[in-house]
Amino acid sequence: MAKREIERQIASCSQDIKRVIVVHGYQNGDAIRTMVQSRNGIRSKRIKRKIMTINRGITIFELY
Repeated sequence: MAKREIERQIASCSQDIKRVIVVHGYQNGDAIRTMVQSRNGIRSKRIKRKIMTINRGITIFELY
């Protein structure tokens, strides 16, 4: 469910949006963080690269 919603949000972003910040947390379970940060977790033709920040609870997607 979360995967589908994140992918839907990325797909619906206007072309002016160049970054999407996903706040997934990291303390009470790792399922969403693991899914977001895995190689095949979030799929979209708009994603240029994935940035894992120093804050383990946030992942940034740079978009085309």
